[in-house]
Amino acid sequence: MDKDDIIKKIKEKVVKENPEFKDVEPIVKEEVLEIPGEIKEKMKKMGKEIKETSQANQGFEKKKIKTITFKRFAVAEDGAKIPIVLRITVDEKGNILKESGN
Repeated sequence: MDKDDIIKKIKEKVVKENPEFKDVEPIVKEEVLEIPGEIKEKMKKMGKEIKETSQANQGFEKKKIKTITFKRFAVAEDGAKIPIVLRITVDEKGNILKESGN
């Protein structure tokens, strides 16, 4: 699944669950994490798939993730603008690793 497909899939999910984010264009941040070998083994036991590379033999595994952030503002009764943020972290296959928001 390429980057555009992942973002499209996440946008559809967000709008379905939170219609107020319909016209919000997300900010996408990509990064590569190095996962220590012992954590990699625990993840395998939990059923999480991690691609094997030569890095794995050195005790670290590189994993690409994307953090997709949706941000909009609501207006309170007193006129104050309140930021509303929804952040979703996905792996390179588009699987949701973490979701947080206010």
